[in-house]
Amino acid sequence: MTREATEEVTAATAAPAVTVVEEMECPEGHTPFAVSKNGKKAVLSYNFGQDMATMIDLFGEAVVFDQAKANMIVRAQSVSRAKLEKGENIEATLAIWKPGEKLVATQKDPEASAMAFLDNASAEKLEEMLAKLRSKG
Repeated sequence: MTREATEEVTAATAAPAVTVVEEMECPEGHTPFAVSKNGKKAVLSYNFGQDMATMIDLFGEAVVFDQAKANMIVRAQSVSRAKLEKGENIEATLAIWKPGEKLVATQKDPEASAMAFLDNASAEKLEEMLAKLRSKG
């Protein structure tokens, strides 16, 4: 496709321009958002579409799919990072996770939690814990 043809297609299929708005008052169909950088702030709106059909009309099916998938990947990475940090099973979590749904906190096994703590504790901390346990007995 020539550059002129590409520009023509882009102009014909381009979504409405970004609109600067005050106090989140938006033109009909627009979604508000705020941005800030280096002390400068702006409240804007953009017509992303109010439903799937409108989004596909505005941006095309491939773009809508790619953007949804990218968002889901970022969320899966976030969920995975949290589980990795806690030493929990990432694969088991992702097997039950669904994008858009909140994860239900799993009840922890107290003995497993204690063992995980002890596995990572320094020798000094282990001695301190043993002394406390002995004093209780």
